[in-house]
Amino acid sequence: MTIRKIEYVSKNNILVDLQGNRIQSVKNIDVFLTSINLGRTLKPPKETRVQKDKIEILINTTNLSDDIYSLTVDYFYGNEKESLRGILVIKNKPPTISFSSIPLFQNQRKVEITGRLDSLNINEIFALVNNRREIVSLDRVQSRFILSTILTEGTNNISVFLKDSFNNINSNQIMIILDTTLPEITSKENTIVESNRRFSITVKESYLQRIVFSEMISNLQEIKSNDLTTYFFSIPNRNLKNIKVIVYDRAGNSTSRDFDIKFEKEDGDILITAPQKSEKEDIKIDITPQGNFRRLTLYLQGIPIALLENLSKPFSTNIQLQPGRNIIRVEGFLQTGQVINRSITIEYIPKADYQTEITTPHNQGDIYRELSKLKRENEELKRKIQELEDTIRKLSEGKTFERVIVKTDSVENIPSLIRVDYDPTFDNFAKISKRLYGSESFSIYFYYLYENTKITELVSQKGFIIAPNKKLLDLILKTGDITMFSSLSGIVEWWISREIKQPESIQSIAKRLGIKLSNGRIISEGGKSITFSPKEKQILVYIQ
Repeated sequence: MTIRKIEYVSKNNILVDLQGNRIQSVKNIDVFLTSINLGRTLKPPKETRVQKDKIEILINTTNLSDDIYSLTVDYFYGNEKESLRGILVIKNKPPTISFSSIPLFQNQRKVEITGRLDSLNINEIFALVNNRREIVSLDRVQSRFILSTILTEGTNNISVFLKDSFNNINSNQIMIILDTTLPEITSKENTIVESNRRFSITVKESYLQRIVFSEMISNLQEIKSNDLTTYFFSIPNRNLKNIKVIVYDRAGNSTSRDFDIKFEKEDGDILITAPQKSEKEDIKIDITPQGNFRRLTLYLQGIPIALLENLSKPFSTNIQLQPGRNIIRVEGFLQTGQVINRSITIEYIPKADYQTEITTPHNQGDIYRELSKLKRENEELKRKIQELEDTIRKLSEGKTFERVIVKTDSVENIPSLIRVDYDPTFDNFAKISKRLYGSESFSIYFYYLYENTKITELVSQKGFIIAPNKKLLDLILKTGDITMFSSLSGIVEWWISREIKQPESIQSIAKRLGIKLSNGRIISEGGKSITFSPKEKQILVYIQ
C-alpha cells in the first residue's frame, strides 16, 4: 500500500489517503506522529473509513503543537504488520495581521493601507471596506499586504481577512475618518470688536484641531470638537489694526480669514521702555502705569515671571533674556475691571567669545609635525595628479591599458543551498529563519522544502539541515513562484542521500517526490527551470 495524498480538508483536520491491492484485508490501522523539533511521538485521534479501493484516515490535530511531523501508518493483515511513512505539517495558530501606522483622519478619498503578516503561506486574503469586498495585494518579498481603496465621507470601517493553506482564518480591523469639508469661520462681519475686554470668533467644524493667529493673543479657551463653538481671546497689542485667523481640522483641512480689529476706549495705559536689541543677558526695563491699576503682571515669552506691586508711579525692573527673540508683556487690571496688555520685543544676541592662543618655543615641535603632515599629503596629491595627467595623455594618444581583475572562488554571494547546524533539543525552523534571513516569517518555506524527504535522518546522523542562503531565498521570492521550494526538495533529498550513505539519482528522487524533470533540469509548477552544481559544503542553484 502507498500514501496517495495528504490533504488539509478543514481546520485541525488532515486527511491521509491510502491506496493498494489488499485494502479489504486490512484488519487494523495505527497512526503515529513524531515531532521533528521536540522529538516526541504522539498518537493523535483519528477516524478510519475503508472503501473499495482506498482507506481514508482523518487525523484530528487540535491538541498538537505547530511543527513538522514524521507520519507513520502501521496497518495489519492479521498478525502481519506493514508500515508507511510520510511528512506532514501541523499549523493550528492563525497568521497575524498588523496594520502600518495610518492617521485616523484623512482628507483624500484615495488611500493606500499597508500592513505586515507573520506568515507568507496565504491561500486567500481580501478586505471589507464598509462591507464592500475589495482585493488585497501581497508583497511576499517584504511580508506585507497592500490595500488601495476609495473612502467615503465620514467613518470608514476596514477589515482585512486571510486564510492560510492550513485553513486557519484571522482578521484585523481599523477605522479611518474621511473629512474633505473645510472648517468654516461663521462670523458675519470682517471686523472683530472687543466686547467686555474679549474678542470672539465662531467656528463650524466637527473635528477641529487648532486655531492659529497671526499675532499674539491670550486667554483662548480649550479647543472643542463641536460645531458652531464661539472662542474668546484677548489681544495684548492695542496698536494692532488687523489679524489673520487660520482654523485647522484633524484631517489637515484649513480655512483662513482676515479681520480688522476694533478696540474699546481704555481708561488707562502701560508704557514699556527698553532697547530693541541687547548683547547683555540681564537688562533693565522701565514701566510707567497710567491709570488706576489694582494689579500688574510681568510676562516673558508668555510665562508670568513677576507680580508688580508699584501700581501708580514709574519704576524699573530687571529681566534675564533668552538668546533670540524675547517678548515682554505687562498685563494690568484696572479698578474698573478692564484689562490692558502691552508688549515689546527684544532681540538678545550674545556677544561672541574670542579665544587667543599664544604660541611659545616649547610647542615648536607640534608646528613642525603639522607642517610635515601637510607636506606628505601635498606630495601624495601631486603624485595622484601626475598619474591622472599621464593616463589622460596616453589615452589621447590612442594607447590601450590592461586592467588587472582579481578573481575569487568565494560562492557566498551566489544563490545556494547550504548546511546549517541544527540541534533538535532547542532549534526550530523559526529560529533558523531568524538567523539566516532576519525574520521568522520565512520558516513556512522549510515545510515545503523538506516534504517527503529524509530530513529527520539527516538531523539524527549529521546534526544539520539544508537550507537556502539569503541570495537564493531572495531570488525565489522575486520570481513570485513559491512552488520552487517544493521543487528544491529534490535537490535537498539528493544531497541528503549522499550524506546518509544511501545515494539516489535525481531521476529516481524526482519520480518518488512527484517532481517534473526535463532534460535533467527540474521544472517548477510555475515553469521555472532549475539546475544545480555541488561545490564543497554547498550546492549552487541556477534558476531560469
